[in-house]
Amino acid sequence: MKTIFRSLLQITGVLMLSVPLLAHHGSASFDTEKELTLKGTVTEWLWANPHCFLKIDVKDESGTVRNWNLEMGNPTDMSVRGFGRRTFKPGDEVTVTLHQCRGNLEGNWAAEGGYDPVADVLFNRIEVDGYFLEYDTSRAGGFEPLRFLPKGAKRVVLGLVSSKKPQLEAEELLMQRIEAAAKFAPLDQLALSPQCGFASSIKGNPLGQAEQEAKLRRIVEVANKVWGTA
Repeated sequence: MKTIFRSLLQITGVLMLSVPLLAHHGSASFDTEKELTLKGTVTEWLWANPHCFLKIDVKDESGTVRNWNLEMGNPTDMSVRGFGRRTFKPGDEVTVTLHQCRGNLEGNWAAEGGYDPVADVLFNRIEVDGYFLEYDTSRAGGFEPLRFLPKGAKRVVLGLVSSKKPQLEAEELLMQRIEAAAKFAPLDQLALSPQCGFASSIKGNPLGQAEQEAKLRRIVEVANKVWGTA
């Protein structure tokens, strides 16, 4: 199975590739403020200018199959990101995972507020497998909205580690916050990651490579203690 993520991150051997992506299906217009996460089967991989397209069949809970057309970057940009003409073929299973970005440009933020108003729709009406939720500051609100996460295969990745500042999060604090989140959602449906990528522009964020690596190591250390190494 091939997995596409919108964050640049490597944890427990799963490579998550940063892909500029807009999703729509039917005649719906683009919504640049929303990113959807889908799991389905590739029907076509179009490698062409001005944009590459990945078409997938997605089955919802009722068994209805809908075809989604995922618009990506141009072939040059996609090649730089590690994609090629033969990356996908019809029949491949793919998972595209959602990240709700609150702003990350050069260490700045752009949005605040809890997930409460959208939690029910987010977790129960969007046909996705996982959610990258930013929880690195109090601007994101509490973990209470996680109570809407249905028991089963869906996952919430807690973005508790800041990609905006160089200070390394204390292991004890991260453990406490995961424990707090687990009061509202099953622990085995939770995971840990940085709140966003370490660079949203060519200038990057105000932390160096050593500080980034330290944060990734801390994530792996905490994840191993909470969920084991399996």
